[in-house]
Amino acid sequence: MYFAYPNLYMIKGKPQNIEVVLLGNTLHRANVNGINGTFFDTPRPTLPQSCWGLAVNEGKPIGPNAYLTHWKGTKRGTVAWNGNKMICQRINHYREIPDMIWGISGVMLLPDYNRWAEKYLSDVYRRTNHTVIGFNRDDVYLMVQKNCTMTQLIKTCKKFGLEGAVSLDGGGSSQLRFNGKGLTSSRRINSAVVLKG
Repeated sequence: MYFAYPNLYMIKGKPQNIEVVLLGNTLHRANVNGINGTFFDTPRPTLPQSCWGLAVNEGKPIGPNAYLTHWKGTKRGTVAWNGNKMICQRINHYREIPDMIWGISGVMLLPDYNRWAEKYLSDVYRRTNHTVIGFNRDDVYLMVQKNCTMTQLIKTCKKFGLEGAVSLDGGGSSQLRFNGKGLTSSRRINSAVVLKG
């Protein structure tokens, strides 16, 4: 299901209908429904090794660097599904969440936002467009909120009753597509969280 508000675009779906993919394109040009994924080497979006955060699909990292949240061992927020339940916790290696089917890392918003614990560059926290993957007991929420701070993003997540949420790559990478609608960007992205089919 797709929703659009003045400053917010959102897709709501079931965890079993989500996958994390290597895209190397924009969502609109690739004609897939979803949101942009985790952080990446922006000049080389088509390369599997350009994924700089955790990105797992069908139990396997989507690229040679996609098994960690940070190469120096910093634990960062990760939203994952293990086939039975949704999980949001700080990890570094994808095997820290047993039986992960899919997962993606970013800045943890809920349940425990702590800017200093995850050691992202300050640019990540600025007022800009931000992308979120979050969940409640039954559904996964894929969202892009325009021109907001992380504090405003957390308030949005709480407003929709989310239990766990992470902010993915933002700024010029933020994009959401659902059947031709949503927020476009000309930036080709490395990974994406998409709806199957």
